[in-house]
Amino acid sequence: MQLTGVYEIINWQETTEKQFDDGAKLSKAVVNLSYEGEIEGSSEVYYQLEEGDVEFNGFEAVIGCFSGQQGKVVLMHDGRFKHGKAHSNFTVVQSDVDAIAVGDKGSFESTEGKKANYQITHN
Repeated sequence: MQLTGVYEIINWQETTEKQFDDGAKLSKAVVNLSYEGEIEGSSEVYYQLEEGDVEFNGFEAVIGCFSGQQGKVVLMHDGRFKHGKAHSNFTVVQSDVDAIAVGDKGSFESTEGKKANYQITHN
């Protein structure tokens, strides 16, 4: 079974955690998302990222309706931002809904504006 849909970035708050002498920086971003599709709900993501075309990682708590069942799922992200597009592979690390289990995998790929297509595959 695969859950698919679109999410939209509602709010992005980024703070610099460390500034280096060469101008590079390490930042933390707190991002709020709104989900549509087979997941209807919202989430808050905590990303750790660098400046420019980079790799990022973080955790996301999604609260909403998953194929008709209310609950919460936590995702662990491993992604890249390159040439203005973001892509992440993620693993479910916590779930209290039947449609998604710990260990299930998924991904997102950014599209136009502040939106991205997502998919989660339930084993």
